[in-house]
Amino acid sequence: MFWDTILVKHGDVITRERSKFLHFIGSYVNFPIKGEITYDESIMSEARLHQYAMEEVAAGKTLVGPHRDNFLVKMQIAPERLDDVSRFWISWSAAYERPLAQSTALQFIEKETKTTPVLLLDDLFSELE
Repeated sequence: MFWDTILVKHGDVITRERSKFLHFIGSYVNFPIKGEITYDESIMSEARLHQYAMEEVAAGKTLVGPHRDNFLVKMQIAPERLDDVSRFWISWSAAYERPLAQSTALQFIEKETKTTPVLLLDDLFSELE
C-alpha cells in the first residue's frame, strides 16, 4: 500500500526511541535479586506488512509494528534461571511504581533533550485511596 513506507519510517522511530528508554530504565532499576528488562519488538518492514496483509484485513487491525511491542521483565526465582515475571511486574508497577516511572521518564527526557521537563498533574490525589 502507498502508506507502508511512511508507516515503517515512523514505526522505526518509535521502536528506536522506546528501545533507548527501556535500556535507560533497565540501567536505572535496582533489582533486589538478579533480573533484567528486555524489549520484545515486533519487527516492522514493508515485506512483513505485505506478508500479513490478508490476516490484517480479517483481523481488522495491523498485526505488526510498534503497537504490538512488549517488554519482558525476568527475575531469578529459581537458582540459575531467569523467569518471566512481566505480568506480575506490570500489576505491581501499576500500583506502586507510578512515581518511579514518572521520575525515570523525566530523567530520560532531561538526559536526551538537555532541558528540564515539567510534570503537570491534573489530580494529584486521585490514586491515593
